[in-house]
Amino acid sequence: MTDGRPDPRTESAVEPVPRHDGTPPVRWLLFIGGPILFGVHFLVVYLTTEAACAVAPPADRLATSVTVVATGVAVLVGAAITWASYRWWREMEPQRDEGGRIRAARRRGVGPSAETEVPEGPDGSADPGPLRDSSLALTSTMLCALFTVSVLVVGLPALVLPAC
Repeated sequence: MTDGRPDPRTESAVEPVPRHDGTPPVRWLLFIGGPILFGVHFLVVYLTTEAACAVAPPADRLATSVTVVATGVAVLVGAAITWASYRWWREMEPQRDEGGRIRAARRRGVGPSAETEVPEGPDGSADPGPLRDSSLALTSTMLCALFTVSVLVVGLPALVLPAC
C-alpha cells in the first residue's frame, strides 16, 4: 500500500495451513461417505434393473438378486462409516467440553489465562477448533445414519415387489 500501512491481503494474523502429506483427510471421507454410498448404490440398483428389464425375456430374478446383494453390502458399509463417525464424535466431546469450561471461566474472570490455556483465533476470539471438529463429527454421524437408512428404503421393495 502507498500510505505505509501493511497490505491486509499479505500481512495476515492467520497461520498458514501446515503441509499435507498427500493422504485424504479421514474426517472429510467420513462426512461425504454416506452420500457417496447412497449415490453409488442407487446407480447400481437402477442401472442393473433397467438393463435386466430391457432384455426380451425380462431377467427379473437377476435384478432382484443384484438389488438385494447391493443393498446388503451398502448397509454394512454404511453402518461401518456411521460407527466410525460416531466414535470420532465421542472422541471430540471431551475436547469441546474442556474448551467450553475454560472459556466460561475466563468470562467470569477466573481460571487460566488466555495466553497459556486456550488459543485465540485470528480475530481475538477463542479458537473454535474443537467445537468445529465436534460439530463436523456429529453432523457426519447423522448424515451417514440417514443415508444408510435411505439405502435400506431403496433396497427393501425388491424383496416384495417384482423388479420389472
